[in-house]
Amino acid sequence: MEDYQRHVFICTSTTCAEGDPFTLRLLMHQRLKAKLGDDYESKVRLTKALCLGMCGLGPNMVVYPEGVWYKGVKKGDIDEIVDEHLIGGRPVERLVLHKLGSGPSA
Repeated sequence: MEDYQRHVFICTSTTCAEGDPFTLRLLMHQRLKAKLGDDYESKVRLTKALCLGMCGLGPNMVVYPEGVWYKGVKKGDIDEIVDEHLIGGRPVERLVLHKLGSGPSA
């Protein structure tokens, strides 16, 4: 098993993913490849999740090991999430629904 820095679960349910359920994942893949090169998957793992259970707040994604849940992610947010969080290590606070260990009201 590879030892990557971050693991991203991206909702691909047609319920909350702006039409084409794979667009957010594809955009993130393209951005990571452009920023980190062809071997980006050695640093960041992208996993499609059929449903993350928060459809009313979606599209959603979760980034581990931090346990940061993002809500209402749009195509235009992908560059910021990649640059700030996946590469820079700083969650995009305006999109954060919850952070692991921050209690139920985060």
